Amino acid sequence: MKIERLLSMIILLLENKIISATILAEYFEVTKRTIYRDIETLELAGFPIISYAGKKGGFGLLESFKMNKFTFSDIEKQRIVEALRLQEQLLSFQETDNIIKGKLHAIQEFDAKNIEFTVSSATLHNPLVEAQVNQKLSLLYKALTNNQKVKVTYITIQSKKTNRVILPIELLLKNGSWYLKAFCELRKDMRLFKITRILNLEVLDILFSKESIQESKTHISKRIEIQLSFSKEVLGKLYDFFLEQQINTINDRIIVTFLCYLEESILPFLLMFKNQVQVVYPSWLKEKHIEEIKNMQHIY
Repeated sequence: MKIERLLSMIILLLENKIISATILAEYFEVTKRTIYRDIETLELAGFPIISYAGKKGGFGLLESFKMNKFTFSDIEKQRIVEALRLQEQLLSFQETDNIIKGKLHAIQEFDAKNIEFTVSSATLHNPLVEAQVNQKLSLLYKALTNNQKVKVTYITIQSKKTNRVILPIELLLKNGSWYLKAFCELRKDMRLFKITRILNLEVLDILFSKESIQESKTHISKRIEIQLSFSKEVLGKLYDFFLEQQINTINDRIIVTFLCYLEESILPFLLMFKNQVQVVYPSWLKEKHIEEIKNMQHIY
């Protein structure tokens, strides 16, 4: 019991600047004499405990001891700085980066080494669109941090413009584009909003609780198996999208078999390979692919 009490006392001393013997005695349900003996034991063990006299006196730990012994190691601080720099490269956030690096330096002498990871052209946007996306991400990040509702004007994939109030949950970088996962009050369900399709956004002074959001399970679909046949000239490119075990060479064709969610649009992916891909199955996808190719013939 004494060891447990001593460990608990160390935690209390770390959490409080000054704590009196009376409070400690009441907390552990022992006498003040026992507390004094425990303090002496901790001092003999090497803990730099300071005694403060007076009505508001008590015991405390040397502040430099707290900061040096119970904070991050140099390796841990380096990882924090690397994560901050990656965030800066992805989202163009710099203010938080500089503040936290300053705090790390204040805790202990620390010089950030060269970053081990860099991000270049993480999205497919041109520079002007990317600049607009970064402005939107900055506003959305603040809304996410403060749990604030956001009002947006959004263009759907069907080219319909709608005004919605959404509850932001998470920012995602997916397939070369930024998305916002949010609860849509219009649809009463969770949705993914592509940032480039958010024409206008306003962070509202209305707070919400993430715990109160209930996501519907009715729209969740199963993954289906798809098999595609590619010309062998695109083999190298296929490794950007598929695992080696999904890729098989049969005669002069490359056969790829994989699982895909129904809600994922695979037609743009197929069109990217032009005449170098054919759908083996399912039959409905083959028909959609053929229909899309025919529609393209009527453009000119």
